[in-house]
Amino acid sequence: MLRDLPLAAQALLRGAGLLFHRELRWLILAPLGLMLAVYGALVFTALELLGPTVAGLGTALPEGLAGLAGILELLAWLLLFALLGILALLLSQTLAAPFYSALARRTERLLTGGNQESGRSLGSELGATFKRELEKLRWSLPRLAVLFGVSLIPGLGLLAAPLTLLLGAWMLAGQFLDFTQENRGQRFAETLGLMRRHRLGVLAFGVPLALGVTLPVLGALVGALAVVSGSVLVLTLRGEHGMVASVDP
Repeated sequence: MLRDLPLAAQALLRGAGLLFHRELRWLILAPLGLMLAVYGALVFTALELLGPTVAGLGTALPEGLAGLAGILELLAWLLLFALLGILALLLSQTLAAPFYSALARRTERLLTGGNQESGRSLGSELGATFKRELEKLRWSLPRLAVLFGVSLIPGLGLLAAPLTLLLGAWMLAGQFLDFTQENRGQRFAETLGLMRRHRLGVLAFGVPLALGVTLPVLGALVGALAVVSGSVLVLTLRGEHGMVASVDP
C-alpha cells in the first residue's frame, strides 16, 4: 500500500499539468461556473442560518476551558467552510456530471489513445450519468451529515476536524475516481473495491482535494483537477500506467 502514496502525488501533478490542455479547456468552464454558483449559495445560506450557532460555540465550554473559546470558534468556522466546500463540490458535480464524464473520457483518450465512447444515445447517456451520480450521493451525503452534526457539538468538534479531512478525502476520491470507471462499464461497487485495495493511495489523492475545496475561488477548480488526475490514477492502479504517454499541452 505504501507504494501507492507516490502514485497519488504523481497523478495530481500530472492532472494539474493537463488541466488547461487545449482539448480539455472547454469542458472545464461549465463545471467551474456551476461550482462557484452552488458554493456561493451554500455559504450565504449557512451564514444566515448557522452563523450565530457557530459563533456561540465557545460559550458552551466549561469555565475552566474558556481560554479555548477562540480556538474552538476558529476551528468550527474552518470545519463549516470545509464541509460547505465538499457539499458544493458534490452537488455541482451532480449537475455537471455530463461534462465531467466527457472530461474523463477525453483525458483517457489523450493519455492512452484509446476511445471509451459508450455507444449510447445522448438521452440514454444523460440518464445513466445522473442515475450514477444519485447513487454516489446516496453513498456520501449520510456520511457528510453525520460529520456536520458532530462538528456542532462542543468538545467533539475537535475530534471532527481529522475525521472531516479523512472522510471528506475518501468521499471526494470515490466521487471522482468513478468517472473513468463508469466510462469503462464498471459498477460503483467496483470503484469502492478498487479504493479499498489501495486505501493509502486513495486517501493521499483525496486529502489535497478536501483541503483545496476550502480555498475561495481556487476551490472551484478542484472538481476538474480531480477528474483529470483521477483518470491518471485509475489507469495507474489498474496496471495500465505503461500506456499513459506524455501529452503536449
